[in-house]
Amino acid sequence: MQSLLDHLPHIADAIMDRAKSDPRLREAIRDFQRACDNALDERASPEDRTIWTEIRNELRNELQRLALPKTRHR
Repeated sequence: MQSLLDHLPHIADAIMDRAKSDPRLREAIRDFQRACDNALDERASPEDRTIWTEIRNELRNELQRLALPKTRHR
């Protein structure tokens, strides 16, 4: 089973810390884990695994974006 630490080792701890107080972030982490599991499920068709890999990548990018400090544009 792959994890957030496998995909985003440099910010996984920060994401997990923020998730303690952010239910939407916790849900995104659960979705990411589900996508990781489904992308590796050998019982699924190659097409389905490809779709889940794309979803996993999108979620990884979103989690990375959420972990970055917010900056204000003036």
